[in-house]
Amino acid sequence: MDNAHLAGLIQETAPGAVLEARTDHDDLRIIIAIDHLVSLLDNLLNNPDLAFELLSDIVAVDYPERSPRFDLDYILYSVKNEKRLIVNLQVDEGREVPTASHIFASADWAEREVFDLMGIRFSGHPDLRRILTWDNFEGHPLRKDFPIRGEGFDQPFDPDSVQVKSAFSDQELTEAADGENKTIILNMGPHHPATHGVLRLELELEGETIKRAKPHVGYLHRGLEKLAEERNLLQIIPLTDRLDYAAASVNNLGFCLTAEKLLGVETPKRAQYIRVIMAELSRIMGHQLWLGTHALDIGAMTPIFYAFADREMAMDITEEVSGYRLTPSYLRIGGVARDVPLTFVAKVKEFVKKMKPAIEGYNTLLTENPIWTRRTKKVGIISGRDALNLGMTGPSLRASGVPYDVRKALPYSSYDDFDFQIPVGEKGDAYDRYLVRMEEFTQSLKIIEQAVENLPSGPVKTDNPWVAIPDMKEVKRDVGALMHRFKLVSPGPAIPRGECYHAVEGAKGELGFYLVGDGGSRPYRLKMRSPCYYLVGALPKLIQGHMIADVITLIGSIDIVLGEVDR
Repeated sequence: MDNAHLAGLIQETAPGAVLEARTDHDDLRIIIAIDHLVSLLDNLLNNPDLAFELLSDIVAVDYPERSPRFDLDYILYSVKNEKRLIVNLQVDEGREVPTASHIFASADWAEREVFDLMGIRFSGHPDLRRILTWDNFEGHPLRKDFPIRGEGFDQPFDPDSVQVKSAFSDQELTEAADGENKTIILNMGPHHPATHGVLRLELELEGETIKRAKPHVGYLHRGLEKLAEERNLLQIIPLTDRLDYAAASVNNLGFCLTAEKLLGVETPKRAQYIRVIMAELSRIMGHQLWLGTHALDIGAMTPIFYAFADREMAMDITEEVSGYRLTPSYLRIGGVARDVPLTFVAKVKEFVKKMKPAIEGYNTLLTENPIWTRRTKKVGIISGRDALNLGMTGPSLRASGVPYDVRKALPYSSYDDFDFQIPVGEKGDAYDRYLVRMEEFTQSLKIIEQAVENLPSGPVKTDNPWVAIPDMKEVKRDVGALMHRFKLVSPGPAIPRGECYHAVEGAKGELGFYLVGDGGSRPYRLKMRSPCYYLVGALPKLIQGHMIADVITLIGSIDIVLGEVDR
């Protein structure tokens, strides 16, 4: 279905709702009035010809000199039609927007984030509280009138002044404390950063059975999106390393592709293949970290030693290519920082050779282990429809039978050149989420094998002079190259007016970036769509009705990194 056909179908099924329809950087964008929002979103979800089952994110952009002040962009995806759609509306300051949380469950957390960081209120929202900042935080950090260094930066910070309230109401807490109700509220966390991250869960328990769960996030919030507004495109690349730091190269890839999409930059084929290899190596490293820690959480100590020993091989390759093991920042807009070393292909082939029996070893330790299966089978079952509605993506969604993988659905960086399969589960339980990731080890190795065997020759960065940084060898002999390099590195490439969204298949799911440019060298707005953010938002649904001991299993089964959740 092309964009013109899709736009016509939307206008036909929702007469009067669409004010304008246009194609922006391959994606269809429709502009609507607020009054039509709820009915349109309901139609987009439930009309079988449209079937936009996934609300990926809601992005707010602040234009303080304009009236209406805010843009709201609802980013939707149809698995059935393999189409992305952006629904845009403009919002006056002080006007409430009707909630979409009763249509898309993922809108619950998306709207809370917009309220917290931009100050837009959503009428009818069931629990409109701050989510990434603390309860008595003053102001909305992503508004343009909020100073980049923060309110009261020169004043001493008093941690005792921070209020973090219970997610349960006073009435609910009173009822839980009443012995007749036979329920209690238990705090699980905040956990130490050395685990999955600083996550706090409030659990309402009846005996050891969980009646309700309410997650608290934001303990690691570093304001990366605000920081990006004061940095040029090259300076933002290291910030993306700090999202899912277990699989950093794929984060770099997502941001670079978004910038290239807005700038209209083409990347040479050799660079595309190198990017794929680095992204799949980082996916394997992320899955190895998940495997070792997930097994350790449940009580299996041995796998972490094997997984981490094997992970060292991939980290050695990353270090040789980039100079860093965990935060490589090797990718650049228009290519990669430099060509791979001469030993790269041989070392990657050796890694693939050693990993194949290593995966068999992982399976021997866990897959048929009776303790493992009893702890993971029939635990945290979720249907594909519910998982999509909650915004779950990646292996956690595919385990519920939905074959959505951005690498296949909307190929990028030459992924359509490679033959690989998308593993899916049947039951959508913790065991299926384990099996899907175990098969993804094999599929990533398959992609890497094909990429190194067919690695093209040629340049590894674009020749576009607006983004291509001259090499140091050229700089040393040509003053013009020196000036050009300084111009690109210091002020940074100019970002054209406009906006675009681009996503990649991160180790945890759909990792997206929404980039807005105003003609300057710094982003007017950069929104980071975190797959882990929505996975944590799905925890209450996964946890409800299970035992306390199952909570640990379920947190591990969705594989979250709180650095990415909190940003």
